[in-house]
Amino acid sequence: KLPEVGNVSHSEGPDNITVTIDSPKKESNEIAGYEYRIKGGTAEGQIDTKEETTSPTHTFTGLSEQTQYTIEIRIKDSKGLYSQKTTLSLTTSTAVEPLEITNVSGEGLDGKFNLTVSVVGGTGPYTYSIVENSCYYCDELSGTGEKCKSFARDSIETSVSGNEITISGLDTCLTHKFKIKVVDSKGSETTYDANDIVMKKGPNSEPCRSCTATS
Repeated sequence: KLPEVGNVSHSEGPDNITVTIDSPKKESNEIAGYEYRIKGGTAEGQIDTKEETTSPTHTFTGLSEQTQYTIEIRIKDSKGLYSQKTTLSLTTSTAVEPLEITNVSGEGLDGKFNLTVSVVGGTGPYTYSIVENSCYYCDELSGTGEKCKSFARDSIETSVSGNEITISGLDTCLTHKFKIKVVDSKGSETTYDANDIVMKKGPNSEPCRSCTATS
């Protein structure tokens, strides 16, 4: 009796297709190999290749994005008997640009920052967060590279709505620095150092604390 391919799982990238034979069915003979064939492509680049391996997983590479291919799979047992072929029609995905934060804009006033994060690439929806906000400089020392003494920051609050981030409870006399992280729906992530957004003093600002430079 011939072996059977059984279930096949697959994943598609913009230039590759991977297939895995999850549960090949053997009879009295052990499985000795796997045959993979791919056909199809664009009008300018038709392919028809076949390969035999000993692995139940195979990746076809060098493919065209958003293109349909026909995959044929057979397994071979230790006596050289082949299964019936299993045929799959699979389409490569669209190439996605790398995820990148291109800009963080906004301003700070009276202890609150309202920031807008601009993102390109990746696959939405995106998740936005502040991953670092403890590095900041005194206004009067900006540009000198001298760090301020750290103040208690327990009162800081962060809220996110879409690509807009609000950070409140900050000292109005300091130039704050934030590291912003964006994660897309595929798990890719990127960060951005927002270093040049200055807190302005408004009519409701509290009196400035003293700030001593430290190394």
